Amino acid sequence: MYHKIIRQYVKERKGPVKQFFGRSQSGDLKEAVRGLSSPQFIMLFSNSEQFEAHVKKLEELYPKVPSIGCIGMSYDTKVVEKGVGVAACYD
Repeated sequence: MYHKIIRQYVKERKGPVKQFFGRSQSGDLKEAVRGLSSPQFIMLFSNSEQFEAHVKKLEELYPKVPSIGCIGMSYDTKVVEKGVGVAACYD
């Protein structure tokens, strides 16, 4: 289902897709999403201890925005093993 949402989003855009990536080594979701506005789709990479709380908070912060999440590590210039990472497409 989500691949259809992403595919449709990319098809409807007239320019390149803008991407956001945020992370928090400590697992602070608000820190990880700092600077993210008007997301069209969100991917959450959480740790097992905070996963449920992260999902709930993400839905509060971005209601009605399609999202998918998993327990796992996220990668950027650093590896986040026990924290939280967020990747998103936005306008």
